[in-house]
Amino acid sequence: MGSSKEYIEANKEHIVNYMREYRKDPKHKKAHRISNWKWQGMVCDDWDKMYEDYINMPNCEECGIELVSGRSRNARCLDHDHETGQIRNILCYACNSRRK
Repeated sequence: MGSSKEYIEANKEHIVNYMREYRKDPKHKKAHRISNWKWQGMVCDDWDKMYEDYINMPNCEECGIELVSGRSRNARCLDHDHETGQIRNILCYACNSRRK
């Protein structure tokens, strides 16, 4: 019987392709995003609603700039209080960076 390390090595290409496709799945994206929020200490009563609000928010709640996915100054961010974990707003990266 082989080890998991041997299995991974023998099936590396298949595993990489599988994970590449899996990461495109909307269910995976949602689960991964919510998991990251929880890991960062954010607190929420309804994660499903928060995620829907987050992905559907068209503009920064502070400056009004159009929000985009990815890495840029107007990238979508979930602002929260770092002491309590309470979520405050959905902001662009620039506005979120200025908040304490």
